[in-house]
Amino acid sequence: MEAALHGSTPPFDLIPLLSQMAMGPNLDLAQDASASLYGKIILPLCDDFTSHGVAVANRVLISMILDFCDTPHGKEARQILHDFQLTDHESFLARYQKLLTPNPISQEQRRAVKKVFILSRVSLGADIAITSIIIARVKKALSHAKIYLVGPNHLHHLFHNNDLHHLEIPFNREGSLLQKMAAWPRLYRLIAKECNTLAAQEILLFDPDTRLSQLGLVPLTSTSSTHYLCSRQDQAENMSQAAITNNWLDQIFPDIPASPPYFSINPALLAQCRLFSDHFKKTTFKIIINFGVAHDYNKRLADPFEEELLVALLQQNDTLIILDSGKGENEENMAKRLMAEMAKRSYNTAEFSERQLTETDIWFQHGLVRFSGKIDALAGLIKSCNLYIGYDSCGQHVATATETPSIICFTGAANKRFLGRWQPSNRHGNTTTFVIDQKPGSSEQRAELIEKIIQTAGRYRS
Repeated sequence: MEAALHGSTPPFDLIPLLSQMAMGPNLDLAQDASASLYGKIILPLCDDFTSHGVAVANRVLISMILDFCDTPHGKEARQILHDFQLTDHESFLARYQKLLTPNPISQEQRRAVKKVFILSRVSLGADIAITSIIIARVKKALSHAKIYLVGPNHLHHLFHNNDLHHLEIPFNREGSLLQKMAAWPRLYRLIAKECNTLAAQEILLFDPDTRLSQLGLVPLTSTSSTHYLCSRQDQAENMSQAAITNNWLDQIFPDIPASPPYFSINPALLAQCRLFSDHFKKTTFKIIINFGVAHDYNKRLADPFEEELLVALLQQNDTLIILDSGKGENEENMAKRLMAEMAKRSYNTAEFSERQLTETDIWFQHGLVRFSGKIDALAGLIKSCNLYIGYDSCGQHVATATETPSIICFTGAANKRFLGRWQPSNRHGNTTTFVIDQKPGSSEQRAELIEKIIQTAGRYRS
């Protein structure tokens, strides 16, 4: 990585050694090697957001793919690549280069299309910031075609629409190299089964630079049917992922106007969230907070920031905080600990799940309520509250998509390009992002940041 990030040629011959460890019988060694390949090499190269980073990441990933194909687990993948004549680095890169040029789809070509596959970015925030824009514009351009959303189960909850179909393919972001590589042949089979009677011109696949296709390097259908967005190559420093996605689609569907990020949840669930919100007095200022960081703890401000922020907010009159439990055991335990700390300070506390949205017996108007539920219920509550507060994670994109006022503590950015790519869309002007270059280490620094948040929140009180 030292070589890659400073422009010299990295020792690529080390990658097969790491791949062998990652796929070997020693489980502890395999876990460490997988974490090194993805967490210490691929992810930092992607977060660099440069064409140089893309080129190095591609060399590393192709080596990993070929190493996987040389194992008994990779037999099916090896056959697929053989069918596409992808057998070495050069053939992979030649195909990849063809995909980098966006090709307009004429009206005649559109009429021939029968099935469209839109791949998930796997992460919730990216599916709102990027994938949702593709969905919106594809629906307008190809309304006659059958449109499939392909990826994890959360797509059902983020994009509730009777006109969309779902092909579910689980993908463990924290899984081993073998698990991540094995997802691609399974997905290839799923798509092939749906298209077994169709010609190439009757199929379109949109790949938003997803892990499901190893960042566009492995085929899921013919090259002529594939439209690939490389979201990581050189762009203007402050350009957002939403703008990059719309610019790419402008070249494919020049007659379809740009779309903002969006999501669509079940109307019945949204009504339940509004009913829950209406349970409280109109004078109650409802703040929903999510301290989740999706395993990237560089995005989190160290203790006791979160506890001090909750106390400062609860010192304001008529304030109800809905604290989301986040995702996974660690985040849930942190939310429970914060609730317990507020109870120790004699603030009213309670907890509820999405199943209790319409049956809440919360008796107080001022205090903290811990919430447990799926992303669509969280989105409904964000839309129904007065303010959202969180880190750089999916919640910020949900909040801006609903035009809910939001305050974001954006820390842990790898560089200014990363910051520009992932800052939430702010079309409505209600999103305040505090960019934190140096994490507050002293109580005075934390107090200064918290005071800024309190002052900003005060602007949204009626």
